[in-house]
Amino acid sequence: MNNKYLEIFAKNELRFIRLLGSKSGYRNVYPDHLVVFNARIYLKSYYEKQKDKAVRDFFKGMEKEIWYGDIDFNIDIYKLYKIQHEIEEPIVICSEMGNKIVEIGD
Repeated sequence: MNNKYLEIFAKNELRFIRLLGSKSGYRNVYPDHLVVFNARIYLKSYYEKQKDKAVRDFFKGMEKEIWYGDIDFNIDIYKLYKIQHEIEEPIVICSEMGNKIVEIGD
């Protein structure tokens, strides 16, 4: 894990292994929010090379993910765009199982 990325995320209020609390409790409070619990974020360049290999293997994928935690897109989307801009490379947000949810950047 690269400290440079962790610092960028932390500066933008998305600390590594961020937890939003109880999944059911959070969904009850914010039923209309798009939330991904245990999201995994990769640089697009890595994700494109690995797709169904290491990304889908949770423990191997951990070696290359640049962030892990809970994301509420309704609250965090602008932070994610700002982070991507600072990283200067597209990022891919995946579910815990490695399924691509969204790509941010060119």
